[in-house]
Amino acid sequence: MSIFVLDANVFIEAYKRYYSFDIAPVFWRALKQKAEAGLLVSIDRIYQEIYQYDDTDQLKIWVNSEFKDFFMSTDSEAVFDAYREVIEWAISQRQFSEAAKTEFASVAELVNSGGKSPQLYNSYP
Repeated sequence: MSIFVLDANVFIEAYKRYYSFDIAPVFWRALKQKAEAGLLVSIDRIYQEIYQYDDTDQLKIWVNSEFKDFFMSTDSEAVFDAYREVIEWAISQRQFSEAAKTEFASVAELVNSGGKSPQLYNSYP
């Protein structure tokens, strides 16, 4: 069974654009149900980003009351290894431009901890 890891845009863009809580409550219930079923998670860095929102923000309130248990810690070597695999795959794909590859790989710096893998993209030909 595959587990999907949700990026910040899944939460933020859905909330701000197409699936606000008043327009698409089913979307938010489905996210929680899929997480409870073990099909999706997010990471602590995404939680931290949303946690910076104002205390009255609906997304922050929902995350804290409904989804908080589904944010996994990124403080492990396994996370860095998995991210390295994703970067290697993305870089090997010809359909992505060099600019897109560089932008995607630059996220590695955001999840970098303790000096591990700060520039994954630059280490590949």
